[in-house]
Amino acid sequence: MLGNTQRMELDFKTLYHYAPCGYLYAKEDGTLIEVNNTFLTLTGYAREEIIATKRFEDFLAIGGKIYYETHFVPLLQMQGEVSQINFDFIRKDGTRFPVLINALKQSANEKQPGHIQFIVLDITQRKQYEMELMTAKRESEELLTQLLEAKKELLHLNEWLEDRAARTEEHLRQAKTELIEGEKLTLIGRLFAGVAHELNTPLGAISASASNLTDTLSQLFQIDMTNEERDVLFNAFRLSETFSSLSTLSSRDERAERKRLEIHLASKYGVLSEAAYQARMLIDCGVTAEDHNALNLIYSSSDPNAALELVTSILRANRSIRTISIASVNAANVIRALKSYVRNDAGDSATVFDARRSINNVLLLF
Repeated sequence: MLGNTQRMELDFKTLYHYAPCGYLYAKEDGTLIEVNNTFLTLTGYAREEIIATKRFEDFLAIGGKIYYETHFVPLLQMQGEVSQINFDFIRKDGTRFPVLINALKQSANEKQPGHIQFIVLDITQRKQYEMELMTAKRESEELLTQLLEAKKELLHLNEWLEDRAARTEEHLRQAKTELIEGEKLTLIGRLFAGVAHELNTPLGAISASASNLTDTLSQLFQIDMTNEERDVLFNAFRLSETFSSLSTLSSRDERAERKRLEIHLASKYGVLSEAAYQARMLIDCGVTAEDHNALNLIYSSSDPNAALELVTSILRANRSIRTISIASVNAANVIRALKSYVRNDAGDSATVFDARRSINNVLLLF
């Protein structure tokens, strides 16, 4: 049977050799006297290959050796200890891995010579995580730049459309005057053809912008989120594909729906102090007390406030996209109607049509 002293010595050796970090015991010149098994595992060396034959700086690359000699050693001599210094260690097979070094110098005395104790922490996973964070930050900055550029293009397109609409309105007004004065009916046909041609380009841009907006939002909310937030975001996108409510409530009906939703949130989901505010957010993007899928998605989350922001943002964006798409379809229908008034391509003679009805239809467009 082992005595208490022997058991304590055995436990200490186990703790020392299999600690979650490398321990090094070296002379003042850096020559290794003792290392634990963890350090041997990290570097790939056998004990007899490094004890009394290698110094601490032998595990460093050239840049690390220079820093060790010019900064690390003088600081250790002055302070007696150094903490949290980052080096790249070289394994026996030549590969490198990042470490954090803590060192403690013990000066010589009558009983024992001076020596240095090193603690070596492998920070490979930490470095990988830092690189992932830097990559995510760079991607988010690039995405923000893209969004700002897209916003600028949309504003420019809106200005162009307003200018084109003003010009088209003026052209139609002039055409009406010419018809009243007895000008040939072919003039109005040419004008309609020009309107159809000029509106085709911005309508195509609107449809493309709606598609780009969907893709951009999909990328935006994938950055730097928890797994639960990604699940909420994914479910919100799926919900938005079937959520097509675009009806407009009167002020009275909206107040009634908001009050009913506020009561529903308080009774079913326990929302008290912010029930009125959250009900207003939900009503604004078209969610009522009957939209159980949307409400369950938000309030079954561990962070309902964050889920509320995600879901309502997606629904508002989707609602805007649907509005743009519907407007594009309606405008395209008008263009097809306008094209029907163009003269017959087979000859120079104008197609017979009802001028009064044609003018009224086009004026209603603007």
